[in-house]
Amino acid sequence: MLRTYAETHLLSAASARPAASDKEGGDSGDEEGSDSEAAPDDVVAWEAGLRATLGGARQTLKAAVPYGAVAEKLHRPPATSALFDPSVPSYDVDTFLFPDDEDVDALCDSGLVSRTFCAKCGSTETKPTQLISHSFSEEQLCFLASALLYPCAVAAAKAPVADGRPFRVVDVGSRLGVVLLAAHETALLARDVLGEEGARRTVTVTGVELNGPFCDVARKMLQRSVAAADRRHGNVPLVVTADILGDVGRQWLRDADFVVMNNVFEWFLPPAEQADAWAVVKKETLLSSGRSTTKDPKFLMAYPSLEETLGGVFAATDGKGTATDAAVAKFLSGWVERVPVDVDRWLAARRPPGGHSHDDGHSCSSSCGGGDSADSERAHTTELLQSMCLYRVVGHVPKV
Repeated sequence: MLRTYAETHLLSAASARPAASDKEGGDSGDEEGSDSEAAPDDVVAWEAGLRATLGGARQTLKAAVPYGAVAEKLHRPPATSALFDPSVPSYDVDTFLFPDDEDVDALCDSGLVSRTFCAKCGSTETKPTQLISHSFSEEQLCFLASALLYPCAVAAAKAPVADGRPFRVVDVGSRLGVVLLAAHETALLARDVLGEEGARRTVTVTGVELNGPFCDVARKMLQRSVAAADRRHGNVPLVVTADILGDVGRQWLRDADFVVMNNVFEWFLPPAEQADAWAVVKKETLLSSGRSTTKDPKFLMAYPSLEETLGGVFAATDGKGTATDAAVAKFLSGWVERVPVDVDRWLAARRPPGGHSHDDGHSCSSSCGGGDSADSERAHTTELLQSMCLYRVVGHVPKV
């Protein structure tokens, strides 16, 4: 049932309510809890609370981690990357912590970041620098929560497995913990809409992060952001300090039901090591013990898409600077298949007729004066969300 549910209702993007035809036919396990699931308007309303929670977390994190306070060892991608030009100066600016132009302006005023650089020393000919983020924006977090994770979490909560294990959400490279917070709130929503009788399987959230200082900050933020009732019951996302490619990290990949991967290797490993790392991810996500691909599937959310990421990796390591679609397809074959998601429908449910929404989540009528800039912002947001790709693992190798 989980497979049918996820495939069908991820297409509706905001809703986990089954259609009437779904209730009448198909798997008999769908009968319980169908009427209690949140309608699209309910999910949109819930997002307002999620944004408020994320906003509070943002302020906590900005106070705890001023710009540049935590050092990171980065590997700039080679020229083969479609997302980065190594000839242009770049700055790492967390798009969750600094979401607005005013935030970036403040960093520029402080001398920490520059928007432009001189293309010809001594002249007034300047070009824009690159502002690189390794975190999701607030809009991306809401999309991840309500369009991708929520339908899977609801379906999983309704369909307990024989061994009673929870539905495990694992964020690879969890950094400051904002994905963990969004996933935690999503798990609570799934539990609340199903009720105690309908929610027959728990949902747990874990982050695996190599950077120790990031882990410390994330744990403190989560303790502060998670509701007191959940803290009392120990219902707080777990932050594990570990290398995802080490023994501990591999076990989490193996046990996860929903894996979140936001640009996990491109900026942190040289290309040759990235190829090895993706081989590990493929191997470990395929490994399982008694898991059924039809009744108990595993999902991966990758940003950018696996096709784009692996294309860059193969181009940088094949000695020719090119990568064929066939090579990428061969790597993905027998591992994952793409789950279609209707991004336009998700966005339309969050904009008034004739209007548009901004990245901070508020919506305006067409008379707000946004004009071309609003159209550009909308196109940019659509592109970002379309790059957040959901996959279902289609093959499983029995665990030895």
